[in-house]
Amino acid sequence: SGVKKRFGIEGNLIILVTALLWSTGGVLIKFIPWGSLSIASLRGLIGVAVLLGFRLLRRRRGKAGPVRFTRFNVAAGAAMFSTSVLYLTANKLTTAANAIVLQYIAPILILLYTAIVQKRRPTRAEILLTVLVFVGCVLAFSDKLSTNGLLGDCIAILSGFCFAALILLSRNEKTQAEDGQIIGCGMCFLFCLPFLLTDHTIAFAPQNVGAMLALGILQYSLPSILFAKGVKMTHPVAASIILTVEPIMSPIWVFLFLGELPGTMAIVGFVLVISAVTLQSLIPLLHRHKPGNVEPIG
Repeated sequence: SGVKKRFGIEGNLIILVTALLWSTGGVLIKFIPWGSLSIASLRGLIGVAVLLGFRLLRRRRGKAGPVRFTRFNVAAGAAMFSTSVLYLTANKLTTAANAIVLQYIAPILILLYTAIVQKRRPTRAEILLTVLVFVGCVLAFSDKLSTNGLLGDCIAILSGFCFAALILLSRNEKTQAEDGQIIGCGMCFLFCLPFLLTDHTIAFAPQNVGAMLALGILQYSLPSILFAKGVKMTHPVAASIILTVEPIMSPIWVFLFLGELPGTMAIVGFVLVISAVTLQSLIPLLHRHKPGNVEPIG
């Protein structure tokens, strides 16, 4: 459209809330005694139901149309599906710490993509904050990283590439991010359904059902809606940095609910990442006070 929009603090805050909700996945998945791909299928089913219900309400108000299966929407959905399945698989083959820290090479990948492909020169602040986030992640899990599970580590790195692709594709002007989320949830449900149907560990005890509903609604569906909205209002480098709150908060929720205490280096890592994310969130607010500083989203 050629219309310039300012990268506001609102989009950063929406992405921050998204990351906080996503971060509850670790403790919920740990609590549910089912196979990871079975969980992925059920989570996808709940996600499709909630997102389609939300879309139906918007259609009745004349604010949305049917789901569009364009190549960009399908690509975004495939990136969402791949990120989820690869991450869950990596958790089975390597340590959870390795899986999450290797997935969060995404900020580095996005910074490189915007610099090489989009010919956008990153600012010193973006470079510094991206490096700070990566160092913080490594420190946060340095006491748990191991050399075992090479296959799982490689799969976790692939999930990082898919996560970066999800952010970039969802933010593309040709992508309807909400449609991509619905397609991604549908892929998770359908492609992982065979694992669900053959999983003998499934037991629908009340606590398991409650945790599964929380995982499907609060950890998956609601943040999917927020992500689709917030990613359009935030630069991809900023979004990837802020989303790093997810792997940092995940062990904190585990500590609060399951009593696992992080080590000293982990706490240092938490402080570094939270500081970097806070600074990244405040940059647009400080930017507003400089006359003539307006960045286009497209």
